[in-house]
Amino acid sequence: MSKNLVTDLIANEWSKLKSYLTYQYKMLSEQDAEDIIQETAYRMLKSSRKFDEVEYLSAYVYQSIRNTAVSYFRTRKETAPLHEFILPSAINVEDEVISKEIAKEVKQAINELDQKSKTVWIATEMLGKSFKDLSEELNEPIGTLLSRKKRANDKVKEKILTKMEKENK
Repeated sequence: MSKNLVTDLIANEWSKLKSYLTYQYKMLSEQDAEDIIQETAYRMLKSSRKFDEVEYLSAYVYQSIRNTAVSYFRTRKETAPLHEFILPSAINVEDEVISKEIAKEVKQAINELDQKSKTVWIATEMLGKSFKDLSEELNEPIGTLLSRKKRANDKVKEKILTKMEKENK
């Protein structure tokens, strides 16, 4: 009986739950939102909990979905972009040359940064470190690291835009 309450609630609220997830977590696709709802329903039905005893079942379901979403983001692995799997012969040569030039400009702009900004930029962008971990590692406040990253991004962007403007003239 109690499991039927959960299945009925999720079935009736499916579109609201999906909308809630895609609104709260803007980077989620509709498919990811559906996966999270399904995972939540599976876990709830698998558990031995008596849902008749839950006073506010709807709130319980929403909280469970939030928890599942948080777990999803913690364990989510980044996938490689599709263009990395395309055979080189299928790539437009001009686009490849432009990409290499841009990568060269970005690398040069990063190398021109001061050492502290460069460290923060490389650690967060290339090594995927979180600001929290980096803060502990460098013994610096997170706000300081965020400021350095912002200034580094601004400098890199400015140098690339300046270079592009010079080439277009």
